[in-house]
Amino acid sequence: MSGATSKQYQDAQPTMREKYPALAFLMRHVDAAPSISYTRFSDELRHRATDTAIGLALCGEPGAATRIIELLRTHSLDPFDPHNEGSTYARPAMYFAWEATRSWPGWIPPEERTEDRLNEIEAEARKPWLERFTEEWKVDGETAAKALEMARASINNVFPSVSAVERIQLANKWFQDGYYGYASNPMGPFSARYIKIQGWWRRGLYPFPWQQLFRSAGLSIALDIQLKLGLDKDAKETFEQICDRITFTEQLEMLACSRSAWHSGLFTPDKGAGNTGSRFVKLLELSQTDLHACGLRAVEQLAKRLRNGPERPFRDKTVADLAQLISAHTYENCDFNELEIYGPPIDRPADANSLLHEPCHPDELADLKHRLSTAGADPDLPQDYEELLAATNGLEPFWDGGFRLRLLAPAREVTTATLSFFERGSGENSVLSLLPPGYHGRIEWPPMPDRVVSLSGAEDREGDGDGDLWLIDRATTARCKEAVLEALARSDGDARRRLQVAVEDIYGSLQRFRELEFGVVSWRHWDPEGVVPYDGVRGMLEVMAEKSMHRYMLWDPCFRPNQRISKERPPFVI
Repeated sequence: MSGATSKQYQDAQPTMREKYPALAFLMRHVDAAPSISYTRFSDELRHRATDTAIGLALCGEPGAATRIIELLRTHSLDPFDPHNEGSTYARPAMYFAWEATRSWPGWIPPEERTEDRLNEIEAEARKPWLERFTEEWKVDGETAAKALEMARASINNVFPSVSAVERIQLANKWFQDGYYGYASNPMGPFSARYIKIQGWWRRGLYPFPWQQLFRSAGLSIALDIQLKLGLDKDAKETFEQICDRITFTEQLEMLACSRSAWHSGLFTPDKGAGNTGSRFVKLLELSQTDLHACGLRAVEQLAKRLRNGPERPFRDKTVADLAQLISAHTYENCDFNELEIYGPPIDRPADANSLLHEPCHPDELADLKHRLSTAGADPDLPQDYEELLAATNGLEPFWDGGFRLRLLAPAREVTTATLSFFERGSGENSVLSLLPPGYHGRIEWPPMPDRVVSLSGAEDREGDGDGDLWLIDRATTARCKEAVLEALARSDGDARRRLQVAVEDIYGSLQRFRELEFGVVSWRHWDPEGVVPYDGVRGMLEVMAEKSMHRYMLWDPCFRPNQRISKERPPFVI
């Protein structure tokens, strides 16, 4: 798309139905590789399964949605747990679905089904909408009109070329000056779950999800009020706008949390209409027969994942095999066209082996060990890393389903790196966790080491900010293991089970974790989740071989983290 004019870009756009296929979006965690069958982290599994359940409930499959919720609860992954960020939408969406379809499961107590309690839940469900809105909640036409205006105008998606501090000051000034209309200050406050997408907007990297969120909220507020007021014609127009952009940031979830929409029968089939589906299903041009099959498939897949653990199709592959798979998957699946929108052209691989290098020469490996020793680092290297170097001396940037990562530099570029910049991060980023992001158990993690071995090369290397892969020294790794094992010893019941599952999600077993010599973690400056640990270099390669199976869809985040969006960027529909 580089070099295209705005008009050419707009003329070439497919229709909304072609560009944003609703069924693919609803089933994205089930049908797109890697699916929930592969999902290793329990919190991520809960999030993806809950997304699927909400979509199925909206599309007239409350039975399948209920079964998904029950399966998660049975495995201590309760979507309604208030400590789980996903519960913001899960409880109201499912409660309103059960109320509308008169299909309350027996495990929901009677006091949770009363009108007073449902009114409380409805008020809570409005909060994510109203966080983005400056006006007081009132059921009147003026408030609905203001919400529609907020949805139309939204917020900016570009900033002038100024510093990070100046961008914050500028956005605050724009808000104070009324530039954002009825939208709340995009600099905050906002819920913790939005830290990532707000940061992308603030830094000018990928502003669209945060921008879309404001429009999703505005349309949801307007629809709910219009339905309460009986403004059928206005509500019909707003509902059609929502259905056109159902794949956009949190639009589906916000719609599912409108009790008025459920009461209005938008998600339930007309009586006597057979199996033709609800107004929602018809507007999305879906088949209820297909949706029923989707529900069965989702339940079956989740049950198998919870019963047997994550699928690991590349478990038995060698390190050399995994490197070749990543190269082949990048060649087949990386969306270079999308990435080139955000920066200059990219050298594309010529074939399935183009990311591989010649094996590392023994002299180069010996020189690496000497340099590490001279720098005061442990000259010993993990066996799996040496196996990788024996197969390919590093890897060219590879696809992980949304980004091109340059995590494995040639041995001559491997160096030590200082981590003093973590002092500028949050408290969570000042300690080293070797468990999945999102695990919130009480563990006394050691601080981040002052120095690591950067398998990605120097911090100032050229590229698109393509991530870092760090080798953690034996002593720090041992302290991490000790902290986990001490926490495990003092835990019992569900807490112990959750901790053990968190260990097994990454390392396969407690025994394998006990045997771990070197921690291996990745870090991305554009991702606030902090470090992501792996079961060694081989474990990282196995994870990336799975992630690189993914083919980009338009609702996936995909950009170049060191390329800011400019004013010349062709406009996106938001």
